[in-house]
Amino acid sequence: MSHLNYYPERCIGCSGCEVVCSLQRDGYISTMTSSILFHVEDERGYFGIIVKREGGELLLGKPEGVEIKRPGEISGGSASAKPITMRPACNMCGGDPKCVRYCPVNALEKGD
Repeated sequence: MSHLNYYPERCIGCSGCEVVCSLQRDGYISTMTSSILFHVEDERGYFGIIVKREGGELLLGKPEGVEIKRPGEISGGSASAKPITMRPACNMCGGDPKCVRYCPVNALEKGD
């Protein structure tokens, strides 16, 4: 099964991945159902993404690297990251992930 690979060193923080995911899912922009959550902590100058994967795993893409976690394994996160567990898992847009196609800096790639 394919999955997303994330390269935080390339990410510019545009949040286009979250927007295009919701547009693909719903036909309109409403990031409440996106499988990608763009996370910002302004006071720390920090941003990253969380992707809900099939099977409930979470891909945490942070400036310091990428981790794969189960929802109960995450600690020290802010409350803004919690809504991702209520969102649908990434279905890779049926094999053609739109977030990969529309990322302007190739921070997301399709992996096997």
